[in-house]
Parts: sequence; C-alpha cells; structure tokens
Amino acid sequence: MTFSWDRVWKAALNVDSWKITAYLFLMFSVVVTIRIILSLSPLDLEPGAFFCLGIIALSIGRFFGIRNPVPAPELIIILAALVKTRFLSEHRVPAFDEFLLAFDRNFGSSGMTVGRMFYRAPFLARFFQALYFGELLAIPLLYLVLPMTVRRKFLGATLLLGVMIGPLYRLCPGAGPFYLLHGTFPWSIPDLSQPHTRIIDAALNAAPSGHFAWAILMFWFAKKYAGRSVQIAAGMFMISMCIATLGMGEHYIIDLIVAIPFTACVWALVHRQQRFAVISMVVVVVWLVALREGWALAIPPVLVWILTAMTIVPFMRPWVPAPAGSGFQERRLKRGTVSAIPNYIRSRK
Repeated sequence: MTFSWDRVWKAALNVDSWKITAYLFLMFSVVVTIRIILSLSPLDLEPGAFFCLGIIALSIGRFFGIRNPVPAPELIIILAALVKTRFLSEHRVPAFDEFLLAFDRNFGSSGMTVGRMFYRAPFLARFFQALYFGELLAIPLLYLVLPMTVRRKFLGATLLLGVMIGPLYRLCPGAGPFYLLHGTFPWSIPDLSQPHTRIIDAALNAAPSGHFAWAILMFWFAKKYAGRSVQIAAGMFMISMCIATLGMGEHYIIDLIVAIPFTACVWALVHRQQRFAVISMVVVVVWLVALREGWALAIPPVLVWILTAMTIVPFMRPWVPAPAGSGFQERRLKRGTVSAIPNYIRSRK
C-alpha cells in the first residue's frame, strides 16, 4: 500500500469538525496543565492540580456532545484566574483580622473548635482540605451537568462573583485565623480587648468568603436547574465547604455569614432582580464597614445573633419567587389589570 496525499486529504475531510475542535482544546488544556504544574511551588500544587483538572474536564465535555454558550470557556477561566492571582498578590495593606476574630467570640469561637477536631483527626483534615481545593474542579463539573440554556448564566454568575468580591476584600482586608495566629491556631486566642490592624504576609481574601460564596452559588443553581441527585451533591458540598473553611483557619464565621447576602446579590444580578441585588449589597457593605470601624464589636451578643438571623434568613432562598401578594408583584398586577381594561372595552366595541 503506497502513501497517498489524496487519501490523507479525503480522510481528513470525513472527520467531523467538532471532533477536530474537541481534540485541539484537549491538547491545549493538557499543555496548559503541564505548564502550570511545572511552575507551581509545592504549597500551591494541590489547588493548581484541581484547577487544571477542571480545565481538562471542560475540554473532555466536548466529546460527549456538551455545547458551550461561549466558544472557549477554558480560556475565560484561565484569564480570570490570572487576574485574580495578580490582584491578590498586589494586595498588601493592614489587615483587620483581630477585629474579625474578636467579633467571632459572639459565636463561641466555633471555628477554633472545628480546627481542633481537624488537628486531632488528620484524615478528617486531609479530606476537607481536598474538598476545599476541589472546588476548582467542582465548578466546571456542575457547569457540564447543567442544561445548555443555563450554562451561560452560571458561567456569568461565577465570573461576576470573582469580579465583585475583589473590591470587598479591600473594604475589610483579612487573611484568616490561621495566618493571624500562626502556630497557635487553633489552640489559643490572644487578648483582643483592644484589636488593631497589622501587616500579614498572606492573601487578604477573608471577608466575605469566596469559597463559601461559590459553594452557595453552586447549590442555588443546582436547586433551581438540576436534578435531585445533583441538588443533594451540591448541598453536601456547600455544608462541607463551610466546615472546611473554618477547620483550616481560612475564614472567620462572620466571613461565611456575609457571603450569603453577597452571593444573593450575584444571583439577583444574573436573574435581573436589580432591587434585590441592591438590598443584598447594602447589607454586605454595612457589615464590612461596621467590622472595619469596630462598631460591630460594641453590639451586645443577643443583638448579634438577631442581626445574624436577619442577614441569613431573607437571602438564603433567592430562587423562590416572591409571594403573589407581595407589594412588588401586587403593583405589577394592578398595572396589568388597569391596562387590560381599555383593551377589553375596545374588543367589546
């Protein structure tokens, strides 16, 4: 059998164009993975590996007929990760971790308790650490299982969350109790009767918690648009992320609380609920300013719990439509009824 360029050309013409695209993106993802893994330090190797697995998962999805609402989601995610890394690396300002830790005493320092559990059960700490970094893979996997009509909205919400959370990090900079207490976490808490700012050599991305916010967003999208099994998996992942962030000392309890209205703001924006988005963001900004200025430390513990409930409950189920008798929908109903009356009269004539 002799070699023939004509035979090669005809074989190439018979290959579906989508297969060529799928192979090209898979090759791109593998090359990027190798480049990232080789450039990472040992401490960053685990989150970098999960990030690369997420990129590869997006490329493999093309072989299963999964259509993307944008041509190259892999490139978008890589660019977003580079921008966020650059932003956090340049963020070296005084941190308000002592204020955040002092406020956490209103909740009995539950984060310290979870941290002690992790230290006493290393296998438990390792499991939740994998879940914490595994969010970089979980987000692309949820993207792939969502319906085609929802993927664009989920991708937009995921990127919007990453963009909007940056300025909030500057509003109340914090690193987390692990970086504040160093070797004493989670065993001892210093005297915080007079908290002050300090320079911490770590990424100041504590308040609100980005990891928990993305986990909430995943659960909400699964709850509204995915099947029962995906809803259960996303719900368990959200709860596990809450435990992981506290046990690893990456976040304070108030970081998780503020993450709920912040995520509700992102949800409202991508679903065109501007009024709800404004209310949610106002709640987030008020909390962060109160923590930064120390006003929140003067609130009695009972009132702290009441304010916490008021922060969580109204924003925890944004996918549920407002009741038919609510003021906003009632006004819309009245306007629709009034405008329909002349049309009915004209039709009768």
